[in-house]
Amino acid sequence: MGQGRNVSGSVTVPTAGANVSLDDSAWRVVDLPHDFVIEGAYNPNDPAGGHSYLPRNVSWYRKHFFIPADWQSSAIWIYFEGIFRISGVFLNGQLLHVHDCGYTSFAVRLDNISSLRYGNTTAPNLLAVYVDGTTGSGWFVAVMISFLNQRQFRMWQPTQYGLARVEIRGTVDLANAQLWSVARPWLYTLVVTVVVNDEPVDAINVTVGMRSTTWTASQGLFLNDAHVKSRGFCNHNDFEGVGTAVLDRINLFRAQAVRGLGGNSWRMSHNPPAPALLDILDRLGVMVMDENRLFSNSSIYVANMGDLVRRDRNHASVIIWSFCNEVGCEGDLETGGPGFRNITYYYDGSRAVLANMFTFGDLLSNLLDVQGFSHQDYGKFDQLHTQFPNRPSYASECCSCTTMRGELVENDTIATLSNFNAPCVSSQTNWTEAPDWIVGQMVWTALDYYGEPADNGWPHKSSSFGSYDLSGKHPPDLTRWWLGNISESSADRPPVGASNQTFDFTNGQLRNRDTGLCIGGTCDNSSGCYPLPLRVCTENDLFSYNATTKMFVARSNGKCLDVYDQTGPNVGLWSCSDASNQQWTLNSSSGQILSLQAGNCLSDQAETHVFNVYANTEKVAVYVDGNFTETIDIPFYGFGSVSAAVSHNLTVVALDKAGQGVASYSRLKPGAPTGLRVSLDAPSPVTGTGKALYADGQVVPTASNNVTLAILSGPGRVLAVGNGDPRCHEPNQATWRSAFHGLMRGIVQVTTVAVGDRDLLEFVDVDSNRRTRVIPMSAPSSQPPIVVQACAQGLACATVNIPVSVDPSDSVLNAAASSTRQAYLL
Repeated sequence: MGQGRNVSGSVTVPTAGANVSLDDSAWRVVDLPHDFVIEGAYNPNDPAGGHSYLPRNVSWYRKHFFIPADWQSSAIWIYFEGIFRISGVFLNGQLLHVHDCGYTSFAVRLDNISSLRYGNTTAPNLLAVYVDGTTGSGWFVAVMISFLNQRQFRMWQPTQYGLARVEIRGTVDLANAQLWSVARPWLYTLVVTVVVNDEPVDAINVTVGMRSTTWTASQGLFLNDAHVKSRGFCNHNDFEGVGTAVLDRINLFRAQAVRGLGGNSWRMSHNPPAPALLDILDRLGVMVMDENRLFSNSSIYVANMGDLVRRDRNHASVIIWSFCNEVGCEGDLETGGPGFRNITYYYDGSRAVLANMFTFGDLLSNLLDVQGFSHQDYGKFDQLHTQFPNRPSYASECCSCTTMRGELVENDTIATLSNFNAPCVSSQTNWTEAPDWIVGQMVWTALDYYGEPADNGWPHKSSSFGSYDLSGKHPPDLTRWWLGNISESSADRPPVGASNQTFDFTNGQLRNRDTGLCIGGTCDNSSGCYPLPLRVCTENDLFSYNATTKMFVARSNGKCLDVYDQTGPNVGLWSCSDASNQQWTLNSSSGQILSLQAGNCLSDQAETHVFNVYANTEKVAVYVDGNFTETIDIPFYGFGSVSAAVSHNLTVVALDKAGQGVASYSRLKPGAPTGLRVSLDAPSPVTGTGKALYADGQVVPTASNNVTLAILSGPGRVLAVGNGDPRCHEPNQATWRSAFHGLMRGIVQVTTVAVGDRDLLEFVDVDSNRRTRVIPMSAPSSQPPIVVQACAQGLACATVNIPVSVDPSDSVLNAAASSTRQAYLL
């Protein structure tokens, strides 16, 4: 972390909010982390629409505090883990520090400021922080105040221009060390003690893991001398409802979601992470590409890179440093390469360096240990391998395929994207699996994120690139494909997705959206074609649509598309007449063609859908309403398909090589919601899911009920809500949210915190207990649960209990360690 690196000469911050006499008594009290942008209202006319249509602005934070009188002989620092993007720190009206890279941590010294007051006999001190969020989202990680005497460990000295610092380096011999790996993330605690006259005066604990990495141009990555293929995901630093103020337990949930897909790698896109996230990934065995934010030939940016490396280099999960992203790496910016590499090597010579680039063979590329590529095809990798046979390559960003959970068809009229995009991802990822010399891929992205809205923008607020939707818990069709292809745990979850039978009318062709086949424009049977033919598209399969007569006329023979009876699917070509059975309405956006006589939509099979089946077994048995119908093959890196009527129950059973069922999944016919159920995301019960249900307990995929959450008892508050719908513009920080395909999410925050020295905290923190109750660590470990109620109009309410504990063994990091096969922390 850096400290005191004042860049106010190049960045100007206002001072009004730092005025000591300013009356802030009516200001809201908030807890950190906090994102003031996510609290705003969506605006389709927002000039920064690409940032999710939430207005970007500036804010002030003010904190009143006392400093104990007996700290006067100590060095006093305040440490900021991150403030995005530009911040100014003031003490008692005096500007102390301006920081211009929101994701790097920094510290500011207070004891050498003459206006600092000690004791509580005078007015409290005022810390004021200005945050410019016009390019970002606010204060996203925590703050702490530390006091140290001259013989204690200090805050790190700054990576800065000619200032002296003291750094001690050494080695520790550890016999028979257990190595950190993806499968066995073994960690040790290193205790470092300052001893003066044979008396310990201070100590720190550092969690470390022992492991080696080797990057080769011929076989890719070796971890502890064992070949490893990176199957990873990029992730932005946000989550639905809370924005960038991602709580530690939400980060644990996100990390477990990646591991649940079989992912073994995580790219920090495009910023240094909160340190707690790295702590979590250390314990989950996830390899990390740790990425810098701002890149150029700037001494400040080079220093920021040094701060990132020094802060994160003790994390076993971090296996490679990334300097920059895409256009932020190219052109004149490449001149920053030598400085970035030199400072990275200086602070950590044990890890490789990479940049996520479009090009290779230029200044920056030739400085890298591993060539990263963003969204390049196999040809680019092959060119690199031919021209630079000694340089490893990494698909450090790939595979941007949009999807929306639960949506059967694409519909431009209502800005709906199809749920089904597994072929897109499969085609973009499978070629990185085969060549050993390609390290692997980082798929864009694991979880959907705010900004870069899909489908040409509004009403979309997010990218829809996520393998999980914005709310994280509810996986769309693509997640099912991952589970069947790369996840070790997918054998017990071979699920079913679905896509509809709809048509596009383009250039005269009625093309089926799922199969790509066309309705035939010619027919051998003079009385018409029955059933409706779908075949490979040819120039003979052309129609004209007359909006006045509402008739489709085959250009090849002048016959019209006709409904044989009032129910279908007896559809074919007949000599044209003015009969109503030849009249249709065409919705080119939804793809639906509606018969005016029958009232039904044109389909290749009446009342059926094609359901996509994902499994990691080679064969799957299909049952309709409990009756066996067929066995289908599941190709490697692919999926199977089943045609079935939506009015029936469909069950698929994964079969092992002996033909025995090893797992099953059922999709029940739609019904009306009759009740609610609330569940928790174990083992990290910070988020809950409200579900509108069938009468038999199954989720209703069409339900959109408005669900309201309330805390009936216990130390909690409803912090935020979501539902995963990228077009939902309801407030993020509320107690209600409409369901999206039967599901909504509530995030509940505990309002009690246990601290070691409660008296000291309450002395220092003038605002203590105004929003969060402080209790001592000696309090009983078992606290009353938070009881949450979910209600929707016309349905019975449901409740769930969230356990609360002050026992350190229930901490986020212990939950992370316990969710792996063993807790390998010594």
